[in-house]
Amino acid sequence: QIDSAGEPTEIVCTFTDNQVITTVNFENKTVDIEAELPENVVLVENNMPGYWELLLQTVDLEPGKRYILQVFVPQVANVVSVTLTVDKNPVKLNIDGVEYECQRIREIDLHYAFFLFDGQLLEFRDDGQDIRFQKIFE
Repeated sequence: QIDSAGEPTEIVCTFTDNQVITTVNFENKTVDIEAELPENVVLVENNMPGYWELLLQTVDLEPGKRYILQVFVPQVANVVSVTLTVDKNPVKLNIDGVEYECQRIREIDLHYAFFLFDGQLLEFRDDGQDIRFQKIFE
């Protein structure tokens, strides 16, 4: 469920072998959207870093390379192609005064940047929406 300006929106996805039906409830209306699922598609929620962290932990991405993935995004109720590029050199990231040398992975079209340290997603940036999520250490 998403709350946008006080208006709740509920998104429910029902998956079959090769299809997903996304049911959207908004302003007392219900809409069903069907989408075909190609092979090897991955589920991600574009503004929930945990999905991206799991994805990035399960693939072996080499610095200097470009990867194209098919992902299903519930917010758009469709499969989209994402292009990930891996920086050749680590970048420094400062969190609460501690500096980390991170592997930076970028998504070109969505303007995302992922900063990984020892397999953990320390920061997720969505520059298109000016959103930043940072891992908090206690």
